[in-house]
Amino acid sequence: MYQNMGYFLVGAALLWNFHKIISLATLIGAISFFFAYTCVYIFNDIHDLEEDKNHILYLKKDRPLVRGEIKKKTAMKIWLVFLIISIVSSLFTNFLFSSLILSMLIINFIYTLKLKKQYPLLGLFLLLIVQYFKVLVGWVSSFPSLQEFPILIPALISFAYGFSMAPYRYNQGRISKKSYQILLVIFGILTLFSYIFSLLFYTSISNALLMLFVGGFLISPFLYLKYKRKELGDILKYSLKFFGILFITLAIAIFFI
Repeated sequence: MYQNMGYFLVGAALLWNFHKIISLATLIGAISFFFAYTCVYIFNDIHDLEEDKNHILYLKKDRPLVRGEIKKKTAMKIWLVFLIISIVSSLFTNFLFSSLILSMLIINFIYTLKLKKQYPLLGLFLLLIVQYFKVLVGWVSSFPSLQEFPILIPALISFAYGFSMAPYRYNQGRISKKSYQILLVIFGILTLFSYIFSLLFYTSISNALLMLFVGGFLISPFLYLKYKRKELGDILKYSLKFFGILFITLAIAIFFI
């Protein structure tokens, strides 16, 4: 979950860097965003409960709902409470923020119910939009305007997400080898170019972006060597942690550099 909060913090840090704005609405927005994404994960676990019980990944089978530590009815009640908290708290920020939170919830629910298994490629591209929104909500929570919004930064994060998720989707058997190879090339090129242009256009955060590159370059080989023999679930889990650390580091760097 903290990798998602890293997205939000990057958006809030960008707002501070460009407009020197931070307010109570940012905290309220973070709370709304936290409950929204916790709600998304609970909904996914409820929907995939029977499948996860027989899933090949230990990561899936080790969840409290799957292990029987939480009953399905209890999980549904928690989901409903978190959904209400997320939506109601978003109303204390601004209309744009509330709309983005609601949009992310709807896209994620549609993805879980329909797209994840039946239309995995379409689902992946919709998830890229969601990654973009995760950064955007950090910005608009305190500033309901896209004035000077650095559009390439969340694009960079979204493309990097697509690049990292393509192998996972292929190993799950949800996309073909050809689609996987094409996606790697496309997302790799888009990630590279969005990073280069971000360095050129957003000079006030260029040092933070360089730190992101150096951090990713140094940590990635270590993760590969450490987890290349691990099962897919372990790789996914540590990849998410990797992204979380990078994004939180990027947010802190943007705030203070």
